[in-house]
Amino acid sequence: MSSDRRRRRTRAWYLSVTLGCLFALLLVIAAVAQLILPGIAADRIADSLETHATGVRVSVSATPALELLFGRADHVSVHIDNLSPSAHHKGIGQLLNEISGTDQLDAVVQHALVGVLELQNIDLTKRGQQLVGHATVTQAAIENALPVALHIDATNPDVHTLLLRASTTIFGHTIAGTAAVKIEAGKLVIAPDNPLLAPLRLTLFSDSQLELTSISERSDGQRYTFAATARYL
Repeated sequence: MSSDRRRRRTRAWYLSVTLGCLFALLLVIAAVAQLILPGIAADRIADSLETHATGVRVSVSATPALELLFGRADHVSVHIDNLSPSAHHKGIGQLLNEISGTDQLDAVVQHALVGVLELQNIDLTKRGQQLVGHATVTQAAIENALPVALHIDATNPDVHTLLLRASTTIFGHTIAGTAAVKIEAGKLVIAPDNPLLAPLRLTLFSDSQLELTSISERSDGQRYTFAATARYL
């Protein structure tokens, strides 16, 4: 065998060994990432929530786990006992931003304070770009939070509108009115059900990543359970 052929065979052998070692190293890196990256991602989400929440438990899964480095995940599960947003943390909105990169989400918040209103049994489910949420509020919580008697109409006109009836007493006189909570351009707004008072419209929820698509409610007389659907943009 000539010396040139021996050198070529030697170089080919070293190249195959090097490629084999690199491939083995990549397999080791992928295996280690599969073990540690989901836990790191779960801890990061939990840490971002624990400043204004208690009883936070998060699990994350992704295959391959390296996709977590690019903000993607296959499934995220979140459980929160109590959520009390502050001026610097937007609570549910922050949670929605944290999990926007997952294909599947199952989140439960047992109690949350939104302004002065207490919500219960909040659950959020995300499948692909579609988000479905439910939350319950008691009539007692509404009465404690608001200076008016507020009731939600049992017959709402469509899947984009809820009608609210409110009354209060001023100097012995009862004043009543109706307002509409509705979806407009993917946002949730409230406005008096009177065209002359339209400038009093307020935005209740708006998120650049989400487009609300429907709202509804059901009641047993003591509590209201609201449902909403949205789509990630």
